[in-house]
Amino acid sequence: MPHLINTGDVSLYCGCIDQKIKELNRKLNRNAGVSHGMEVKRCKCLSSEVAPNEEDGCKADKTNVRARCRCKRKRFLAAGTPRWKKEYEDKKIRDLLHTVIYTVLFLALTVFIGYTEFTRTAPEKRRDSATDGSFPCDKDWHFVRELFICVHISDEKVTWDEALFKCHGHLASISSEKENELLYKYIEQNHGIMEPLWIGGQSKDDSAQRYFLGHVSEIEYRWADFTHWKFSKVDKEKADRIPGRVCLTINPEHEMVWNYEEQQHVSVLKEPNWTPKDCRKKYGYICKGLSYITKSTFADTPNGNPELLDIFNPALGRPGLKEQEDIKFADLK
Repeated sequence: MPHLINTGDVSLYCGCIDQKIKELNRKLNRNAGVSHGMEVKRCKCLSSEVAPNEEDGCKADKTNVRARCRCKRKRFLAAGTPRWKKEYEDKKIRDLLHTVIYTVLFLALTVFIGYTEFTRTAPEKRRDSATDGSFPCDKDWHFVRELFICVHISDEKVTWDEALFKCHGHLASISSEKENELLYKYIEQNHGIMEPLWIGGQSKDDSAQRYFLGHVSEIEYRWADFTHWKFSKVDKEKADRIPGRVCLTINPEHEMVWNYEEQQHVSVLKEPNWTPKDCRKKYGYICKGLSYITKSTFADTPNGNPELLDIFNPALGRPGLKEQEDIKFADLK
């Protein structure tokens, strides 16, 4: 039967323990005389007039209720039978084990629920960020998933210098065959623009410097964002006919060729597809920038991806960057 007591009252607090001890004695069929003797011994320990008996190691503090009652329990155990002591200790161990087991099960269930919720929602978030074009690029820019870049295409007709200004110095640079093909594919599928677009390539010299003693030197090009010039699709024949400074456009023109496997004509991209133009002409333009790349971007490519590095190296280029200073995969991890 539960006892509602005031712990500030020593007699009531310890009386509750006495009642529990008596109930245990009755269950164990203990001799009433022995129980009576134990009660007398305990009451002497708790008496405020009698000092604690230190012979049996029981040091009760008369001003501390809990300490005095611990002394009572200790003396009771000392007087109990070995069988009762064993049952008492076994119960303490079982209670402790139950507490540990329940705690572990609760933590395991919490971790399982959290992991299940994360795995359910994370793929959806990743899929949305790669398809809706809103992340990881700025507003009015679009994410080209295969290249991990952001592009902005405008059909506003401007000169090359004006396009460079509108792109904040980041007119598109192209540094590999794969990037060139995917960029064309993206333009066709998402914009359908069939007219030339300004890209970031321009000649290093004007026409006056290219002509010397009747000899026409080959035009050297550079990217406006200081990317290394190591890949080219320039139509060199058309460049020689342009007076003054030469700038490049990406030309989405197609031509019909015979496909032997399908036994029919198919439309393919006309090569070469970077067409030199007079920089004063007006065309649409395409800007390019890195997406918000984090370490997690490379989580699925632990050994590195040379094609991605070909794209990121130029995009991270800066004035004065030398060829041997290209970033390595370890720098991006």
